[in-house]
Amino acid sequence: MDILMTKGSVGEDVERLRRALATVLGGDAAMFASLLNADAPIDEDFDAAIRRWQAGVGLIADGIVGPRCQLLLDLLAPQADQFELALNVSVVSKLFPATKPANIARYLPYVEAALGVAQLTDRPMILGALGTIRAETEGKWRCRCGAAPPRRPGSTAEPAGPRTTTSRWRWTPAASRQCCIRPRTAASTTTSTW
Repeated sequence: MDILMTKGSVGEDVERLRRALATVLGGDAAMFASLLNADAPIDEDFDAAIRRWQAGVGLIADGIVGPRCQLLLDLLAPQADQFELALNVSVVSKLFPATKPANIARYLPYVEAALGVAQLTDRPMILGALGTIRAETEGKWRCRCGAAPPRRPGSTAEPAGPRTTTSRWRWTPAASRQCCIRPRTAASTTTSTW
């Protein structure tokens, strides 16, 4: 089974996907001509059927049929019993303390399915994968009090608010920013302008 199927994909796996989508969409499958044609590649029409199904079951409707979609369509066998570490919201929340549990619950099944398909089910690989995700996403988090992470000089990221001709972008070092975890002191009021 191909790990990812997108527009342009062809072959036996796409044919299995076509049959599975036609089954789960039921009468709505007639709206998508590609689902009625055997050996059809994933074209615009097929992609629209994939997106409709994804949106209908609460998945991210991106047209990409990855491990999570394949599990839900019974194209892959579940791998959950092979993991050495339980992947659930309470366990993963300890690694991602600033992330809303609802967001973890939404995206964790995608990570779990991908790790299972790649047979990365031992504890060190699971923790390594989750640690990498944390390192890659940490700069996008906000503190519990709503404070954005500090911007570094030279960053190409836009400020949160609109920039006017009289406003200046300011960077506050992490050690001196005010947030709910680290109270601001008189010694930590300096900021640098860039």
